[in-house]
Amino acid sequence: MVERQQITSAAAIARLAVDLMRIPSPTGHESAIVGFTEDLLRAHHVHAERQEVTPGRFNLIIPPAAGRGGYIVGHLDTIPFRASDYDDIYVSDSIVRGPGAVDMKGPLAALLAALFDLSANPGVKLRPDIGVAFTVGEEELGDGAAAFLDEYVPQWAVLTEATNLSICNGSWGCATLDIQAHGLRAHAMNPQLGRSAVPIITEALHRLFAYCHSGQQPFLVNVSKLRSEECGYSLLPVCEAGVDITLPPGVEWGPAKDELFELLRADGTGGALEVNESFFAPAFTLPDDAAPILEIRRALLAAGLPAQLTMFPGPSDANLLHQAGVAAVLFGPGDPAWAHRRGERVSPPDLAVAARAYKALMTE
Repeated sequence: MVERQQITSAAAIARLAVDLMRIPSPTGHESAIVGFTEDLLRAHHVHAERQEVTPGRFNLIIPPAAGRGGYIVGHLDTIPFRASDYDDIYVSDSIVRGPGAVDMKGPLAALLAALFDLSANPGVKLRPDIGVAFTVGEEELGDGAAAFLDEYVPQWAVLTEATNLSICNGSWGCATLDIQAHGLRAHAMNPQLGRSAVPIITEALHRLFAYCHSGQQPFLVNVSKLRSEECGYSLLPVCEAGVDITLPPGVEWGPAKDELFELLRADGTGGALEVNESFFAPAFTLPDDAAPILEIRRALLAAGLPAQLTMFPGPSDANLLHQAGVAAVLFGPGDPAWAHRRGERVSPPDLAVAARAYKALMTE
C-alpha cells in the first residue's frame, strides 16, 4: 500500500512532470516524448496502441475494454521553447516550473500516475467504457485529435487541459488567417523602382489590431507567424503572417470573417494582399446535463472534490471534438494563465488532486 500511495503522491507526480518536461516535444517533433511515455506505460503493465498520425508521428491510445465509450484525452506536444527555458526547470513542495509545466506536462504526469496506480492494484474495478488517449499536434492544427476521431470515435471526452481544477463546459473558438503581401523587388538603393512587401503587411496588421481593440467585436488577435524570404540588399517582394483570432461563444464567425477580410484587403497604396482562412474551430458551450459533465461530476464527488463549472478562455482539441459531434469538457490542474509563458508552473498538490479525479473517473 505504501508503494501505491507513493505513485500518486504530490512529490512523485512532480518528479514525473519534471522527467516529461526535460524532453522537448514541440508540435511535429513528438517522437521522443511518445517513446518515453510508451516505455513508462509498458513498465507499469499498461498497454497502449500506436496510431500513426503522419509518417513518424503517433498517438498513443488505450481503448475502452468494451470497445467504445468515453475517453480521457491529453496531448503530448508543446509549443516550441528555447534551449534556455530548459535550464529553468525547478521543483519543490509547492511548485513545478519549466517548459510545458501547465500545458501540459504536469496534467500528463497526473494522468499517467493515475494509470500506474490503477495498474498496481488489480483489485480495483475499472470501468470498461472509458479509455485514454495521448495525442500529438494539439498546439497547431490538431491533426492528432483528427486522427483519433477518425478511428476511435469517442462517445464523449474529458480533456486534461489546465482549468484550475474546475470543469470547463465550454470553450472559446479559434480561426487562423494566412496573410501574404506581394510587393516588387528592386535594389535597396533604388526603392522608387519597387515596392517592399513589409509596409503592406504591417499596415494590414495595424488595421486588424485597431479594429479588434476598438471593441466592435470581442475578439482576441495574435500574430503567431511573421516571415519573409531572404533577398539580400533588396526590397522584400513577399511577406507572410499567420494570425490567430480567438472568439467567444455567440459570435457568428461567417459575417465577422467577411468583415475582417474586407478590412485587411483595404490597402489604398496599391499593394497586393492575399488573405485565406487555414483553420477554424468554433466556440461551444455544453448543457449542464451533457454526458462528460455528469461523468466528471460523479468522479469528483467520489473523490471528495468540489465540482465547479466555468468557461475555458481559449481553443483546444475540445473544439475539434465538439465540431465532430463529440461532447467534450476540460478538467485539469494548473492555471491556464501560465500556459505558453516562460516560467510555466503548476502546484504539486493540484497534480495529486487531479490524479485522484482521473482515477475516480476510470473506476466503478
